[in-house]
Amino acid sequence: MSDQKLEQEENSTGGDTKIKEVKCKGFKSFQRSTAVPFYEGLTAIVGENGSGKSNVVDALSFVFGKRSSSLRAEKLTQLIFNGGENRSKADFAKVTVTLDNSSGVFDEFLEDEEEAEEVTVGRKVTQAGSSMYKFRGHNVKASKIDEMARKANIDPDGYHFVRQGKVTEIVEQSDKERRKVVDELSGVAEFDEKKDEAEEAVDEVEEKLQQQEIILNEKKDH
Repeated sequence: MSDQKLEQEENSTGGDTKIKEVKCKGFKSFQRSTAVPFYEGLTAIVGENGSGKSNVVDALSFVFGKRSSSLRAEKLTQLIFNGGENRSKADFAKVTVTLDNSSGVFDEFLEDEEEAEEVTVGRKVTQAGSSMYKFRGHNVKASKIDEMARKANIDPDGYHFVRQGKVTEIVEQSDKERRKVVDELSGVAEFDEKKDEAEEAVDEVEEKLQQQEIILNEKKDH
């Protein structure tokens, strides 16, 4: 028996944000509406191989915009429940994620003077191939979900969603490689990237100043 573990982490951009629930319907192995609650601390989803543990992580990644190739499918329509013994295939795949907003990290995305202790984000794909993103039940552009993810420091390409086997991979890494993981999770890596960009901009400005000084000196000589 293997297990899939998901861990919440503190948001470094303005408050805590936690996953409170993931609800799937017609998504992969979840034919019927299925809600997975996330409690305080570490939530562990256990079960036999093939029972759908990894599909919960895929559902989270699906909502936050991962491409089908990253969700173990060639195209989005393959994420829709395809039927089985005595069960018909679903018309669509839908995932809704409930996020804690007690810190107010998502307040700027609410209507004026509106308050909410929690918010929902979701995504739906139909058999026709159309993909829709939702915020609190209303259709929104994918860019809004991306903006919310950045605000909450959620990176579907990073280490926020740790897939089965990834923990072992991290443990077996060298100290230097493992330090990179820690830096990314703590936000140090992002800070270093911005620092490098700033230093490159300063170098570029200094180079241009030197070029201008050379031109000025040449004009003075004439």
